[in-house]
Amino acid sequence: MSFEKFINAITPAMYLSMKEAVAIGRWPDGRALTTAEKEATLRAVIAYDHKHQVDEERIGHINGQCKAKSSVETTDQLKWE
Repeated sequence: MSFEKFINAITPAMYLSMKEAVAIGRWPDGRALTTAEKEATLRAVIAYDHKHQVDEERIGHINGQCKAKSSVETTDQLKWE
């Protein structure tokens, strides 16, 4: 099965289970995820998010601007004396 077909076959329940498994590092039956399983599962969760979730609900979405950007006014000019 191709990765794209796998992503299309994921149900919302499977997505939530995989998301939780990545978060806690264990499968629902208690087995620990290997590094390869964690990477592959996270990749699938991110791909599912990209396909099925709106921007604000996607994993890693940051709402608003960076604080550093918002605290600097673009109209201010530096004056050197």
